Amino acid sequence: MLLPSDEAGRGRPVVLLHARPTDRTMWGDHLSLLAATGVRAIALDLPGHGDAVVPDDREVAPWTDVLDTLDHLGADRFVLAGNSLGALVALQTAVTAPERVEGLVLIGYRPHDQPASPASASRLGR
Repeated sequence: MLLPSDEAGRGRPVVLLHARPTDRTMWGDHLSLLAATGVRAIALDLPGHGDAVVPDDREVAPWTDVLDTLDHLGADRFVLAGNSLGALVALQTAVTAPERVEGLVLIGYRPHDQPASPASASRLGR
């Protein structure tokens, strides 16, 4: 699923993933500020938030949607910054495609009741 996005600037992509229950608009004031530093700031709606409507019969795997969307936008390597829910998705995205992630910023991250993926569980020693 391609996710709705807003972006500003050119250069190294910095991908912004929002908290729950917000959407990509939470990053609206940050896009131009980041663009002014010489990066390409990209804010995405995660599935089920903002304009990213999820069909009832679709299994949600937001990290896959993030990667598919960034492929579509031509962002091969990027820095991920996620807040709360966005931090969880950013972490799973980094575990799924570590060769694509140049940096990771996790804001307001806390463990949730979701089981860890096999890859992240092994890295955490579980």
